[in-house]
Amino acid sequence: MGYPIVERDGFVAYMEVNDTFEALVRKVQKAFDLPCLRVVRCHDMITRAALTTGSGASLIKEVAAECFLTGDIKYHDAMEAKTIGMSMIDIGHYESECYFGEILEKYLINLGLSVIISPSKNPFTYM
Repeated sequence: MGYPIVERDGFVAYMEVNDTFEALVRKVQKAFDLPCLRVVRCHDMITRAALTTGSGASLIKEVAAECFLTGDIKYHDAMEAKTIGMSMIDIGHYESECYFGEILEKYLINLGLSVIISPSKNPFTYM
């Protein structure tokens, strides 16, 4: 996406964005090669965004950013985001995790651990 990660807090990575919401959405869509995105828009400008893999909407109240990127955002999560004024971008569960194994493998090997990364495929198709 081109945004630097400036902080990590548990499962959440924070990025310095300083871009419009539309520009962030376009960059995320391109970076993850997604045909469409579900979004909750609460801000026109995003200075800081948070990212967590998988289904991270349960972390919404802990995130300190204007925009939260995660997968599997449910209707009530989106309504809560609107209520507290947090923009959200649903990048999909699989899409948010598909690169994680490759990244984690390097760290585990550096620790002297053997790893087997099992390939998986997204069960969903987009039409």
